[in-house]
Amino acid sequence: GGSDLPPPQPSSGRRLIRVAAWILTAAALASLALTLGPALLNLNHPTPHQQKLAVLPFQNIGESEDEYFADGVTEEIRTRLSRLSGLAVVSRTSTMKYKSTEKSLEEIGDELGVDLILEGTIRYQRRGRGEEARIVPRLVNVSDDTHIWSATYEGHLDSIFAFQSDIADHVARALDIAILEPEKMVLLSRTTDNTDAFHAYLRARNRLLTVVDDSVQEMEVVIRLLDRAVDLDPEFAIAYAELSRVHGLMYSHDPTDWRRRRARLAADKALELAPDLPQAHLADGYYYFWCGHREYETALEKFREAERIAPRDSDVLLAIGAACKRMGRLEEAQTYLARAFAQSPREAGLPLELSVVCRLQRRYQDAVGYADRYIAIVPDKRTGYWFKAWIFQSSLGDLETARAVLEAAPDDPGGGYWWLMTWFVQVYYERDFAAALRWLSEMPPESGTTLNLKGAVYLAMSELEQAASAFDSARVVLEAALRERPGSPAIHADLGMAFAGLGLEEDAIRHGLQAVVLMPMSQDILAGSRFVEQLAVIYAMIGEDEAALGRIDELLAGPSNLSVANLKLNPVWDPLRTNARFQRLVK
Repeated sequence: GGSDLPPPQPSSGRRLIRVAAWILTAAALASLALTLGPALLNLNHPTPHQQKLAVLPFQNIGESEDEYFADGVTEEIRTRLSRLSGLAVVSRTSTMKYKSTEKSLEEIGDELGVDLILEGTIRYQRRGRGEEARIVPRLVNVSDDTHIWSATYEGHLDSIFAFQSDIADHVARALDIAILEPEKMVLLSRTTDNTDAFHAYLRARNRLLTVVDDSVQEMEVVIRLLDRAVDLDPEFAIAYAELSRVHGLMYSHDPTDWRRRRARLAADKALELAPDLPQAHLADGYYYFWCGHREYETALEKFREAERIAPRDSDVLLAIGAACKRMGRLEEAQTYLARAFAQSPREAGLPLELSVVCRLQRRYQDAVGYADRYIAIVPDKRTGYWFKAWIFQSSLGDLETARAVLEAAPDDPGGGYWWLMTWFVQVYYERDFAAALRWLSEMPPESGTTLNLKGAVYLAMSELEQAASAFDSARVVLEAALRERPGSPAIHADLGMAFAGLGLEEDAIRHGLQAVVLMPMSQDILAGSRFVEQLAVIYAMIGEDEAALGRIDELLAGPSNLSVANLKLNPVWDPLRTNARFQRLVK
């Protein structure tokens, strides 16, 4: 109802967070809905004690169906190297962009900000009843394309972990990096002794990290592969950790006790088997982040344990940044997310996370800068364009630039709900209400949010009969939804708006307040501020001007997505425009 775009509709069916893929790999779907300064640019360089390395995907020279094996072994090598304190290693999500690339090593090194690249080839093959692997790694100095070190490893698959450890050890020695005693233990570690379990785990990781659209069906395939891995090896700690995190992600779509228990049991098992495994602590933290009642303080404590073990891991840095963002600790969130971006400079989701933080801080030009960074990384997707346009619409109040951004977007069939919604906001703020209704006609027709927005458009047109019809249809849909999910603040907030549109003041206020009680800003600054804003809209709709202005003051006094530009442009605030206090506030 206000500046914050409503969440995607459950009926869309393919909701499982593309942004959650970055939380899992590098990226959370924000409830959402810099020009980079020298300080952040400096984060892309290692400390004086660190050299910076990128591990490119090793080329699979075996059968095409074994691509997952080459990718998985590359990631295992990268993970071992990333635990060395004297080395800064770029994240997998950034280096995977260069799989089968035509770019030179010099170009890749420049884009990733590294001086060293580890590349190579892998062949996996089955011979008779046995399995063999051949790995040829090459450590290259980017500046002059010279090989610092190379070797050939060949043998039975049982030797794969020894190969990985030896490669990491030789890279460290070639770069004259001291290996601390705890780091030696990491280099020598074996994730499993069961090769079939290892294959299942690698297949799960490969599917999870390379899937284009995170559908429920595809995530269930990942779960089945991880279940097989832990069935074959009940002591496979990292597989349990991944299993917990996938169930946690699925909980946002399937919030059942069964799903939550599976996430909890898998995290507990990972911690029991490997208390010093950072992924186990991440899984523990994400349980509270996703499956708890937004228990971000507890999640942050668990993420800190992972940071103690792996202080430079981009997954860990992102997790801490995401938790701090939700808790309103925005400067800390900025610091950790920027560090994650330095480790993963080609991970597109991270600049969007940083853009959200800047917007909450009302650093709108910085937010635009981060959106531009996303577009530079993923120029062929609409996502960065609608995100940037949304900042110009609701934060800066520059509808002309917002329209130009939307019209410059590529002809990408993706974007879905958010693309439609951003265009709706554009024409709604431009007060082209006929066009607003056309955009709404492309959204889920029976969703409470769509029906409420339709009612709001008709109200702005003074078509009171059509408005009442839309709000009443929304009421029916939302009351049915509330019977299934009585604790949902989003449903209460939308239901409050429907009742406000029908003039049922007591019901409107009751549901609007209940949303704020269920999701206070102190618990989640992003979601909580959105519900306070919807409550302000409800008060404005029913003529409670002072109550509405009190909530607006509350939002403008601290971090939130509400802006003065939004107050000027958004038709939902029309009932307040003759109020002298509102006029002074906007002025």
